[in-house]
Amino acid sequence: MSEEMSFVDKMKNYFNEVVNKLEAIRTQLSKTIGENEEMLDAYEKLNKETEEGIDSYKTYGEEETPGLQEALASICDALHKENEERVEMVHEMKHQFIGPLKELLEEWKSKNTEIREHKKAQKKFEKIEKKLEKVKDKPEAKRKPNELKDKEAEYQKAKEQMDKEQNDVIDATLNFNKKKVETVDSALKNMLSIRIEFHKNCLAVLEQVQPKLDAVDPEAENDVVIDLPTEE
Repeated sequence: MSEEMSFVDKMKNYFNEVVNKLEAIRTQLSKTIGENEEMLDAYEKLNKETEEGIDSYKTYGEEETPGLQEALASICDALHKENEERVEMVHEMKHQFIGPLKELLEEWKSKNTEIREHKKAQKKFEKIEKKLEKVKDKPEAKRKPNELKDKEAEYQKAKEQMDKEQNDVIDATLNFNKKKVETVDSALKNMLSIRIEFHKNCLAVLEQVQPKLDAVDPEAENDVVIDLPTEE
């Protein structure tokens, strides 16, 4: 019995270790999702503020010289396109990065139900085990007829049930862990790809502004603004 119990304890410890590790990962993953959702909310807020900044550029441009007016109009157009790219990035991040991670957390919740059922079977087994030990400690003369045999049969049945549920949960948990790795890896690759595409498109848009700024001749613009009076 002692060797058997030692193995039971080892399996129990292994099971708890696997579950605790995944639970710790779940906690951190949940926090990561929350922080990234806040970041995406900040991007959406930035879009609104950028539009306000664009309006101020437009208003300012109305008072400027023709060359600067054209440069400011080009900047406004670029910032507006950058905003559109950011909207698309946020949309893709929610669906291709945050979405899969949230689905993963929901699946882990369903595994928790299976884990709770196993723990119930584990507690039932431990209770029956203690009762069996009490019967064994009794002097044979004080035992009821077939009491030891009945308790051993009950113990064996409970152990088999616990072992089955434990093995099922361990298999399901390990399979989930494999899926977790694949899902997180895919989500991170999506996130990186989305960000690269966003910055690449923004760079292309902003580079179109440079020729407009390079074309501004400060001396010529200055002559337009400062129109000195002449002596009559």
